[in-house]
Amino acid sequence: MFDSFLGGNFYGIKPEVGRYDASYGVTFVGTPQHTFKYISPAESGLFVKGEVRDIREVNTIKGKYIMVARINDSLQIFLKK
Repeated sequence: MFDSFLGGNFYGIKPEVGRYDASYGVTFVGTPQHTFKYISPAESGLFVKGEVRDIREVNTIKGKYIMVARINDSLQIFLKK
């Protein structure tokens, strides 16, 4: 259901600056007009907390999965519909 999913956040900075932790992931879907439409985390089902460091799509016999690796946290796995 998406063409591009972006994750982020970064906690390893100076304390006086504060953490960059406002992102829960951003999903964009391509349109016929060759633009992208933003899809909210609630609509896409992709809601990721923490410092995202890698995102991969994995094909299995049960379907396609989106795997999100986060620093000092568990792997999040989403079934792509």
